[in-house]
Amino acid sequence: MTSNPSPPRRLSPFHAAARSLHEREIIRAEQAVLSFVIGRRRAEGDPDALDRVLQIEAANQRRMAALRRDPLSQAAAALRALLHALPPALRDPVSALARRAVAPRRTRVRGELAVPASDTAAAVPFGPAFPAPSLARPVGVVAHLFYPQLAAEMRTYLQRIPGPVDLHLTTDTEAKRAELTQAFSGWDKGEVEVRLTPNRGRDVAPKLITLADAHARHQIVLHLHSKKSPHDSDLKMWRDFLYETLMGDADVAASVLGAFEQRPDLGLIAPQHYFSVRNGVGWHGDLDAAERLARRMDIALDADGPLDFPTGSMFWARSAALKPLLDLGLAMEDFEAEAGQADGTLAHAIERLYFHACEKAGYRWIKIARPELARAAAAAPTPIATPEDLARLIDQTPRLGRP
Repeated sequence: MTSNPSPPRRLSPFHAAARSLHEREIIRAEQAVLSFVIGRRRAEGDPDALDRVLQIEAANQRRMAALRRDPLSQAAAALRALLHALPPALRDPVSALARRAVAPRRTRVRGELAVPASDTAAAVPFGPAFPAPSLARPVGVVAHLFYPQLAAEMRTYLQRIPGPVDLHLTTDTEAKRAELTQAFSGWDKGEVEVRLTPNRGRDVAPKLITLADAHARHQIVLHLHSKKSPHDSDLKMWRDFLYETLMGDADVAASVLGAFEQRPDLGLIAPQHYFSVRNGVGWHGDLDAAERLARRMDIALDADGPLDFPTGSMFWARSAALKPLLDLGLAMEDFEAEAGQADGTLAHAIERLYFHACEKAGYRWIKIARPELARAAAAAPTPIATPEDLARLIDQTPRLGRP
């Protein structure tokens, strides 16, 4: 005999309106990326890639049409207009209240933070007066591709990076390695290697352990992976947002490389947070593991202080800035077996320590964003026309470490 399931809890009008507001904002953020990427895909002439984003756009249009027919959604629209009229000092607390209305009720835990340390980000590409990089040494791409079907997309983006580019890739089966070898055949910008690695530690362990030695061969590296987020339908365009921000065209990549060249103290450049994940920046279930690793690197974490990290674990870095993590001597066996975890793993803890490790190594970090995608980012970025502009932005980006 089976019992009947209890009916779902009925939402109050406030909760329903808050959820509607949240959904509207997600759709608007996705549309900012979609509009930009659809133009890219049309220009590239890739029908499969274009069909994917057109399907997402059509689904979003249907979702938005349904929201506009909902009376409570009209209240949500009014709330949204009011929220955006508030000054930033009030906007975050009000946003936090709305998020609490749509999030599951739970007890606050140590280290749970509402917002990242800073929304400061440099607009890329930089202005034409910013000095161009020399491009004398090859960039090292350090990438894990669990989904080899995304290799062609990644290759299209990598082709846009100016200068020589060596590819250091990993995947977890022989069949996938064969696919990747084929997908990157004929790469004429540098070397290509594809290594096998166990399916542990998501993309983090393969990049820091399997490809640890690749960092020693390159002054500047680009950490990537074939990102999908099947656990959350609001993240369908996150990978596109990250790829476009890091290597959307030659000018974007040249700006990043120029920043490293102009500022020897700059260690890591990461994308601004995607709208859908920005408000979830926090330690969550990763604090204990992060504290254990931090102690090994002689880093003192402030559990209830500001936190920031490259959400999505994709970024440009000076290899020396990752040395504290690379020197930990971690092994694949230290990472949990893959079980579809959304949080609470060693890989998630390391993701939250990238900026801390960069600071420990004696370097600064910044975030970047494309103005065309500002609606999908945490905040509008700051234009950078000269090295002096970059210096001011670095000074405005807070340090996470304790003095």
